Amino acid sequence: MQDLDDTVEIKVLKVDTTVFSKDYKFLKGYDDIVKCNATGKVYKSNYKGTFVELVEVSNMGAMEKIEKGMTDFRNQLIKEGF
Repeated sequence: MQDLDDTVEIKVLKVDTTVFSKDYKFLKGYDDIVKCNATGKVYKSNYKGTFVELVEVSNMGAMEKIEKGMTDFRNQLIKEGF
């Protein structure tokens, strides 16, 4: 059983849709992952009425590593005829 000391707290930011459209941009190829223009932090977005909920998921360095891995995987599938 997991101790309560091991619990991770997830912070959800609530942003008005007007502020969201001005201060965040979607990462190419994603419809729910955005980057804050001011900080460069990357978030998972979820629309809730007139607000957008944002949960920090990573930083750009990590996202670039993921993208590279996905590109390599896609290229391997193409090479194998999929």
